[in-house]
Amino acid sequence: WRYAEAACVRHPETELAQEYKRVDGNLRRALEVFLGHYQMSLRSKEPANTAFLAELIFDIWNATFLELIKNEHLDLAEHEARLSARLRPLAAMLFTDAFLESPVLKPTKS
Repeated sequence: WRYAEAACVRHPETELAQEYKRVDGNLRRALEVFLGHYQMSLRSKEPANTAFLAELIFDIWNATFLELIKNEHLDLAEHEARLSARLRPLAAMLFTDAFLESPVLKPTKS
């Protein structure tokens, strides 16, 4: 991953860089689809914007992932702890307590 990140920054026009961008885009879309399955309840009482939430979560995950690949002393357990330390307070600010305690899926269409 270190090589891929460095190569993409240095040579953004290459096929590797383009594929890396596609993978990032696919991860964002998968996260948006995943979030879209939930009947989210926000503290703001506004409807949940799954595209925005997916982008926000992805950005936090990606920054934490970059820390992991840049620091050879970090392991996956520490990565998970750092990610949780960033996402849990954000989730508490965004979502209602009821949703966080018991997330509800949207009804499936028959």
